[in-house]
Amino acid sequence: MDKKVALEQFVAAHKFDGLPPLAVRIIGVFYISNEKYLTFDDIIELADSSKGAVSKMLKVLIAVRRVNFIQDPASSRKRLFYLDAHGVEEYIKLVVNGLMDQNTQIRRLSEFRTSDSDKEIDELIDKTIQFNSDVITSLLKLNVKHYKKK
Repeated sequence: MDKKVALEQFVAAHKFDGLPPLAVRIIGVFYISNEKYLTFDDIIELADSSKGAVSKMLKVLIAVRRVNFIQDPASSRKRLFYLDAHGVEEYIKLVVNGLMDQNTQIRRLSEFRTSDSDKEIDELIDKTIQFNSDVITSLLKLNVKHYKKK
């Protein structure tokens, strides 16, 4: 299997992650690269995309802490991008905070429901809140297990 096909399969496997396909492809580029640091031009070439699109997606990936950069020691005008291991831990925290906020908002909205509301929906609301709470607990435990520096 060639790299292009492997990257497309990687993107397809992550279609429900909430990131644009090119952002996922850029993450995949880091996974297939033998180098820790990639230049902007390396990413453009390996992701097979335009400068503008890659630039936009790198901003997204930096914002969600999946990718970071350092200044290129060889050129003060260039940056070297890398998968941010610490950033993954921070990304998980962002996901957890999002789920916690969702639970808060679900509870707030459900306060508008009356005692004669549909019990099936009430049950769905309770199950959703409990599911989110279980996911939060699991993510926090796994985040510590896999990403905390020892």
